Amino acid sequence: MNAIILAVLVMLILAMLRVHVVLSLFVGALAGQMLVRLSVDGETITGEERLLQGLRERIRDVRMGPDGALYLVTDNNAGRVLKVTPAK
Repeated sequence: MNAIILAVLVMLILAMLRVHVVLSLFVGALAGQMLVRLSVDGETITGEERLLQGLRERIRDVRMGPDGALYLVTDNNAGRVLKVTPAK
């Protein structure tokens, strides 16, 4: 099952159970050539943060690894896998 569909289903179930959840969704933007962080509070998107715009590479896929880092796959001739961790 697609990770985005699964995340939306989990959010809907939690909303139906009246569980208040604040989380972030990370989405790769092919045309925009950036990583987008959507802040979600319950059923509402409360913020959007555009990240890594300076890469000048299309971001094809975003996954969270078992170590908690985000892994991005870029869509260029060489194609790269990038590991993104929070700043310390």
